[in-house]
Amino acid sequence: MITWTDLNNALGAIVTQTLNEIGLPAERDRQDVTKPVTRRSYRIDLTATDGMGTDDYAETGVDVEIYFYPAKADRPRDEVQAAAQALRC
Repeated sequence: MITWTDLNNALGAIVTQTLNEIGLPAERDRQDVTKPVTRRSYRIDLTATDGMGTDDYAETGVDVEIYFYPAKADRPRDEVQAAAQALRC
């Protein structure tokens, strides 16, 4: 069985590798508390989407959201777009 932790860790490894490959190494933030954002970093949120099936079958799913925080808070567009493009591919 794949656990939430397994899924989160596997995605984190892929995100870290991808960002390193495009020259945007980022720290992975795993905190669930409010604090100053570490720049450059990312976090992964997983949300269950169970119960979306019909009576004939049941789906088990997950929504994945990756939040990327660029090195600089001002004028981050290019860095955010580069990270988004690489992660989509």
